[in-house]
Amino acid sequence: MKPSSVTHTLRSVATRAPRKAQAELRALRRRRHLVSVVVPVYNVEKYVAECLDSILAQTHPRLEVLVVDDGSPDSSIAIVESIARRDKRVRIIHQANGGLGAARNTGARHARGEFLWFVDSDDVVPPRAVEVMLESLLESGSDFAVGSLVRWDSTGTHTPPWAKRVHAKTLQGRSVSDDVEILKDVFAWNKLFRREFFLRVVKEYPAGVYEDQVPSAKAYLGGKFDVLSEVVYHWRVRDDTSSITQQKATIEDLSGRWAVIDALHDAMAQAPEDVRRSWQAKVIGFDMRLYYEQIPRTDETYWDFLSGRVRGFLDDAGYDVIRDVLVADRPFVSAVYQGHRDDIARLVVRRETQTWKVPGVVQDGRPVLAPEFFDGLDLEPDEVVSDLSVDVEVVSHTDDVVIDESAVRVTGSAYLSFIDLARADHSEIAVTAVSSGATRSSSSWSDTTTPRRSDARGTRGTSTSRPGSARPSRSVSSTRRTPTGSSCRSRSTDWSARRRSRSPTREAKAGCPRSARSPSTGAGASSARRLRRTSPSAGSRRPVSRCSAPGCRAVRSSSSSRRCLRPARRSGRPRACWPRRARSRRATAVRSCGSTSRSALACPGACGPGRSRRHAAV
Repeated sequence: MKPSSVTHTLRSVATRAPRKAQAELRALRRRRHLVSVVVPVYNVEKYVAECLDSILAQTHPRLEVLVVDDGSPDSSIAIVESIARRDKRVRIIHQANGGLGAARNTGARHARGEFLWFVDSDDVVPPRAVEVMLESLLESGSDFAVGSLVRWDSTGTHTPPWAKRVHAKTLQGRSVSDDVEILKDVFAWNKLFRREFFLRVVKEYPAGVYEDQVPSAKAYLGGKFDVLSEVVYHWRVRDDTSSITQQKATIEDLSGRWAVIDALHDAMAQAPEDVRRSWQAKVIGFDMRLYYEQIPRTDETYWDFLSGRVRGFLDDAGYDVIRDVLVADRPFVSAVYQGHRDDIARLVVRRETQTWKVPGVVQDGRPVLAPEFFDGLDLEPDEVVSDLSVDVEVVSHTDDVVIDESAVRVTGSAYLSFIDLARADHSEIAVTAVSSGATRSSSSWSDTTTPRRSDARGTRGTSTSRPGSARPSRSVSSTRRTPTGSSCRSRSTDWSARRRSRSPTREAKAGCPRSARSPSTGAGASSARRLRRTSPSAGSRRPVSRCSAPGCRAVRSSSSSRRCLRPARRSGRPRACWPRRARSRRATAVRSCGSTSRSALACPGACGPGRSRRHAAV
């Protein structure tokens, strides 16, 4: 059978097979794809064995591990050679020392896999890293996948705050305009590329430090990507500060970072305006944060270079870009721009002793930095630095929800981040509620709020909702009045419980309107109706089993020999399920091709009555 026919057969069976069989089919599809893993090696004899062992332990077995010897003077390559002798998937490529970017380019040229992954030789990866990224790409068809990461040091592992926000949930088929926050994830090693896309769009890594920034920007701007919530990389932070990314206090590192920013400026010139502005705010705030913190312990040369480049960047982008910088970094940016070096030391001490929080107040209906924040600083407040409208968020917490026949009572607290509500004259919590049913009815809700207490954290109170005339806009919790006068709570139904009984549901007994019960339309409803129709009663003593035809969910007696008719796919033509025979007290499906196996994998072909097709090999 041709490979294309096998692929079509696997796809057609996957849509009809049971859930366990579908997982097996997905695994079979993944194993057909070769993934090339490029590992540059230079002076990592303490870490390289652990790195390669974690790669070779991947749940996706079809790997090509390309270890690029970048002229390493220690015993790293001897360790790699011993690993290569016991695992033939490891291949060693030797070259003269050219840096991390050159080593990655060498590995990419020698790669033969359909997918390409870069791993640094002092880090490790979790066992399912390749499987998670590859399965997402096969499902979405995107050009590359971006997984989450954890920092790993002597104290343990933790996820950076920016990574928690960027990788909060899995999103597929994204573009940079959909989520500009992804520009913060500039690393090469938590991405799985389609090799054709990488060679066409990214092309290669430049020489020097921060070599992954420009290629990552090109990838984001030139293709579709999947953002994954799963952790696919453990990034080691060495205690000896020998890592490339731990040398922020040197002028060489600082000048190398600004050389990369200059190159990124050219790449971002063609980006949409909102993407370009977000990148500018990221550069001047997020990217420069660690360099600002080095100012108190560096010399005048470092200060002159950094302040000059920041001033030139903001003169070109516009001082108003500082509005989009997080408030924790905004005073640093403004102080460097205005030349207040002594303020940087004071701000660093504040951050280390008072965390990242800053005091805020509401003036003329706008959230701003409190005037006392600028006490002891040469920096003067202005409308750009003081503005907190980008940073303030509503934070709420629900303590208790009480539902009776006439009302819903919600007790909890809420506050505004960065805002000290103890200095406010009055604060309230406004709560709105709507029905969570599938359809809107003529019933609507109005809300009254009774504040109980106001403090520095926020306001606590109880909200009572009753039927009214105003149409609300947000769902918190709801109670509906039914035509019979009884009360029911809208909620999703546990359909697995329906399989055990045909008895009426609790909502139906209470006389709930259809819209307040389980969804009446869509895939969920059809699945529910099917389960109610085909499930046996709770007290049935007759032995039952499901029809083994692919996609058929009919339940029948083990001694039954009748056929059940079911529409075939979307064509509307009936497809007959095979008769069942009692064999050794077990119901066995007999297909026309002669198979008696129940597994969907055993017969991926379209076997059926009237056909004599043989089983296709998987």
